[in-house]
Amino acid sequence: MNRPVSSRIAFALIVCTFGAALGACESSPKRDDPASAVDAMARNREEGYRLAREAQRLAEGGSPTAAIETYQRAVATWREMPAAWNNLGVLMMEQQNYAGAVGAFKVAADLSPTDPRPLENIAVSYVKSGWASDALQYYGMALERDPNRIESLRGAVRAAEMVRVRDDATLERIRRALLIETDARYREYFERQQQLVSAALAGKLP
Repeated sequence: MNRPVSSRIAFALIVCTFGAALGACESSPKRDDPASAVDAMARNREEGYRLAREAQRLAEGGSPTAAIETYQRAVATWREMPAAWNNLGVLMMEQQNYAGAVGAFKVAADLSPTDPRPLENIAVSYVKSGWASDALQYYGMALERDPNRIESLRGAVRAAEMVRVRDDATLERIRRALLIETDARYREYFERQQQLVSAALAGKLP
């Protein structure tokens, strides 16, 4: 039920539009020259986005290791790119570098404080690592940003099932999911879970 995010899906949904070029690379500015400092920031931003676009092409071309290295160069050059951090995390997760992936997703979540997807990806990483309790926590954080995000609702209910959490919060998520879920398989799953959680809350299950 709880499928990890693939790189193709993540790129389609999460990658942002990269900015236009702002100028050619030059030497570092003098400390007492504010205009040069601004120019240097613009150059770093341009180079960071250029590297991120290159990393995107490498990933889509089937070169994940090179894409990871290029994304790392990109965010080292210009940190303020949540999409680049998120896509770096997706690639790391696919190579089973879960610690690195979670670190990248956390930066993406900090840089984009209203986007639920980096937090959802942290949850996916924890599920794949076998830490369903931590996954449930991060699915909950993703749902705080978007209570109707169906992918997070699916993941949260599945994680709760894995750790046998049958509480009011889980029941509310199931009910919310049933209002918006269109996949018949998931609807059947949510209906089964609704019965189990409702029975547990009524004291009819051990």
